[in-house]
Formats: sequence, C-alpha cells, structure tokens
Amino acid sequence: VNTTWPLHRPSALDELKAECLRRDLWREEGNHVRRGPFPPPEPDVVIRVLSVDDEGDGCTYLKIEPLHAPSVVYETGAAEPTHSSSPVPTPSRFEATGLRYRFRALDPSETARTSVVRDWSPQIRLRYQLHSRGDYYELELKALPRANGLQIRYTTDGSSPGSAGHAVYDGPFRVPAGCRVVCAMAVASAYDLNSETIRVPIPQKGEEVRAIDPQIP
Repeated sequence: VNTTWPLHRPSALDELKAECLRRDLWREEGNHVRRGPFPPPEPDVVIRVLSVDDEGDGCTYLKIEPLHAPSVVYETGAAEPTHSSSPVPTPSRFEATGLRYRFRALDPSETARTSVVRDWSPQIRLRYQLHSRGDYYELELKALPRANGLQIRYTTDGSSPGSAGHAVYDGPFRVPAGCRVVCAMAVASAYDLNSETIRVPIPQKGEEVRAIDPQIP
C-alpha cells in the first residue's frame, strides 16, 4: 500500500538471523535472541588416547587439544601446572610414560585466562610368561607402563593379591609345588591406581596330556 517501504525477500530476516547465529554475533535464549558482544569462552583441554604400546615401556600416546587458548602446559605427579610449567612438546602425539599427568590450557598474554586442571592416568596392565624348567615352573610378571611407583603383588594359594597375605614381586620366581593358580595385580598406591587381577593357571605335572577330543564319542 505504501510504496516508500523497502522491498526484500520474505526470507531475508530469517537468513540474517541464521547468519548472525552462525557467526556468534547473536545467541538464542529460549524464545529470545541476545545480541553480542559476548565474553570469550573459557579455555579447556581435551585429552584423547591415540594408541597404547604394550611392548617396550608400555607408553600411551595422547592427543592434547587446547580449546579457546593457544597453548597447554603440564606437570607430572601431584604438582599443579602454572604459567611457568613446561609446555606440551608434541600436542598431536604426546608420549605418556608416567602414572599421572596434569594439563592446563592458558593464554600467555592473559594470565587470568586459564582452564581447570585436567588429570590423566594410564590404565595399568599386567603381563605374564610361564616358563617350564623341567621339574618346576617359573613365572615372570611385567607391569605396564614401566614407571616408578608400581608394585606387583601376588599370591600362590588362590587368594586375592589385595589381601594381607600377598607377596611382593621382585623378579621371576619358582612356583611352589602343588600350586594350581597364581593371582597377581599391579598397584600404584601413591595415585590410587591398580590393574585388574590376573589368574595364571599352573599346569600340574602328569596332567599336561589330559584333554578332551571332540572327535571321539
């Protein structure tokens, strides 16, 4: 009716809203739209496990991604990372060989913009090899990752290695005669970490050839 009104496509305002939301110039809050500028998002750290090496030192490779911050620093153990801590040398493939790491994203130009501390610890694994020495067996245990502070506990009577009667592993040992199963677990008491309990069946002399042949009725 009024020819002085500007004409535009019916979808123009919807397209403008969508573009402003995409560029974070506006934000939807319920049925309303709030217009910026908005405060910058809080920094954070994302930790992803890339792979686990069960050979050698048993290290874990991590990808450390800073969010809304240019760099990440870290500390090992219980120390809290600060601006003076070491930067992560290779964020795309960080080699973790310790039992506890603490990461923090920060902006060196703005000391107040730091993330919360993100803790990470590996999954402790326990491996074994049973060697036949003629008239007896010898058991070798290995905890991964190979880090200081790990202790291997075991029992030869079938009880839990977490009980008071456990022995502490200090090298390959001779399995006592008559023992049918060795139970073992790796423990890092300082960080409240432990592996799953493994049960190593011990073959009994004279019973090695006993087996069921499914082809025989």
